[in-house]
Amino acid sequence: LEDAFPHEAGVRHVLGDARFELARDDVKYTLLVVDAFSSDAIPMHLITREAAALYASRLDENGVLAFHISNHNLDLSPVLASLAASIDFRGYEKEVFVEGEIDPKTGATSSHWAVLAKDELALARIVSKHRGWKPLVAKPGFVTFTDDRSSIFSILRR
Repeated sequence: LEDAFPHEAGVRHVLGDARFELARDDVKYTLLVVDAFSSDAIPMHLITREAAALYASRLDENGVLAFHISNHNLDLSPVLASLAASIDFRGYEKEVFVEGEIDPKTGATSSHWAVLAKDELALARIVSKHRGWKPLVAKPGFVTFTDDRSSIFSILRR
């Protein structure tokens, strides 16, 4: 994602719960990165329809939502596909594989990402630069997570 968003654009790092921090300000962003899903206890409230609507409201017209969705036990792709549809966005996902635990040149590790945006050109800025991006596909019968309803059982890896 780094090369699709030049550093000269002004980077603002905000650490904290995404929903809490975004609800406190009304700044418009070009890129929002949500990275909270790699442990065994994921914060479900960050991947609900209400959360997605808040994220979308904080993006500028070319804005992109990026989710680091690496997880050994849970398949978060159907959740992100459903969220994208619920806010009229399109989405892509990519799994990045690194030999061994860490790439000695870059320090990178294997990871799984999803990017969502309303503007197809904003997504093209990302997916056209690197091969391996594929459209997020809705899982038949999957029910979009909401603040009142979500099920970890529906996304367990088998």
